Amino acid sequence: MGYYSAINPMKHELIAKRSQPKTAKRERKWRMNLLGAVLLCAVLLVSAGVLRKAVRPVCLNYCESHAVKQLRREYQGEKRENRRLKSDIALYRSRSGAVAGARELGYVRPGEVPVSVEEPKPQR
Repeated sequence: MGYYSAINPMKHELIAKRSQPKTAKRERKWRMNLLGAVLLCAVLLVSAGVLRKAVRPVCLNYCESHAVKQLRREYQGEKRENRRLKSDIALYRSRSGAVAGARELGYVRPGEVPVSVEEPKPQR
């Protein structure tokens, strides 16, 4: 034993007590870091849920506007088709239109001879 240990036997106890708080401080610091990480994860999860709820109406509005545009395009196409069909109805109600429509379908008047013209196949 050295000189100091004979004079001050409590010195070793003080050194031992000082080392314990360092370990406790490390453990407390580790626990605080873990608690901080858990709280950070909880805050991120909550904020993600809030953000999702905030963005949802915007996404729904975008999808609805896209669907409305698609329906308007379809409606315009159907409107064009309806106009074409109405003009066809008006055409086929007239005498000359009915004859033209019948000839397109291959009908002929009594006494007429149907003639079918076919193009010759090209020779190779």
